[in-house]
Amino acid sequence: MVLPEAVGLPGGIVPSAGRTAVPSPAPTRIGRGPVHNAEEVERKIIELTNQARGGRKQLQADDGLREAARGHSADMLARDFFDHINPDGLGATERVALQHRRLVGMVGENIWQAEGQDASRPEELARKIVEGWLRSPGHRANIENDRYTHIGVGVSIAGSSVRATQNFAYIHAWTDQDVPPVASQGTPVALAARGLVGGVRAEHFDLFDVSRGLAVQGPADPGTATWQAGPGRYLVRFHFPAGMGRYVIYNGPMVEIR
Repeated sequence: MVLPEAVGLPGGIVPSAGRTAVPSPAPTRIGRGPVHNAEEVERKIIELTNQARGGRKQLQADDGLREAARGHSADMLARDFFDHINPDGLGATERVALQHRRLVGMVGENIWQAEGQDASRPEELARKIVEGWLRSPGHRANIENDRYTHIGVGVSIAGSSVRATQNFAYIHAWTDQDVPPVASQGTPVALAARGLVGGVRAEHFDLFDVSRGLAVQGPADPGTATWQAGPGRYLVRFHFPAGMGRYVIYNGPMVEIR
């Protein structure tokens, strides 16, 4: 059985807002055996995806997106679920934000699952996965999205069970340095992000509480602020000037305040 699923996320929107994270159950293998990554299948999927984009700009492979995709595919096998939201309540935006310490932009995701697959022919398996996505309007929309600039693919196999995750990103900016995964409440913030086009810098940031769907700190000046949110894990969002006093907001990494 093959079940693909896709989600595309516009910039500035956190899809899991208002969702409550739940404790994760203990991982299980449900009798499939050890999970391993299928690197040849992953490489072929990127190649076929770029072919499917036709004359659109080619997506660049990104290690951080690949690791986030691999982690989700392996997790779907280990904990026996098939969804963009894992049992901890984390969606694609949060999972990429936990993995990628400098990416500022927006994220999209395609996922795929099948049982009883022959993984000994990686090119055939990659083609089956991509053709399945292309037959679905939602998946095709992600693959053909003109805004996306980067891609990471994770294919996990256990026995004859396969899970595939394709993470897309529009990278609007990189932070000047890694955003720390952990910070202490009351300590100075060290954040700066410069846009890839025109070099426009983010003027403000906020800390977004995904589980409650609201910003708990900011907009704040990254040059003078301190970490003020209470203990918890938050999405750092960067505010870039868009003229006439308006701003466009893009998601950055997640940070845990202690």
